[in-house]
Amino acid sequence: MQIINLSGCDITLCLKMPYIEVLALSMNKITTLKSLVNCTRLKELYLRENEIASFDELKYLANAKSLTSLWLLDNPCSNAAGSKYRASVLRILPNLKKLNDVDVDEEELEAALRDECLSEVRSAILDPVLNSRNCSPKNMTYRDMIKQADRITTRIAKNLFEMLNSRRQDAMAPPGYLMPNVFSDRDHK
Repeated sequence: MQIINLSGCDITLCLKMPYIEVLALSMNKITTLKSLVNCTRLKELYLRENEIASFDELKYLANAKSLTSLWLLDNPCSNAAGSKYRASVLRILPNLKKLNDVDVDEEELEAALRDECLSEVRSAILDPVLNSRNCSPKNMTYRDMIKQADRITTRIAKNLFEMLNSRRQDAMAPPGYLMPNVFSDRDHK
């Protein structure tokens, strides 16, 4: 196992350590995780008491599929998120088994992913309607509105299916397993 403790040190060294598995980077005043993008074999990561302001920084860890334990307490992003903190992290890193030394159970993970799906569905429905000048009832016939609703619904269902398929492959399914595609190219565009 490759372990290194860089608490209180410069983390740009991590760019040259793709085989590292356990990394302690607490108390470093870290603002970005960009230096960790090549650390694809990480299993445990300790980032307590840094300056990470956005959960978007966790996207640099997306290729670390073996990352199962993360400590992120006492960062601006974790402090500001309040009760939504754990769900926000799990949406980005669904493979985690422990977050701040607290087990992640299947129910918590599913709730976090479900909340994200609902948010995406709301956006997919509202954004086209709110941003289109042609969506007002004055400019559309009843048939046009039905067609538009059908296109939006199909697109939402397809995107939701693809997202869940991707998440399940990454987080839970055995290697090589593919969920069947129930959508074909003939679907509305």
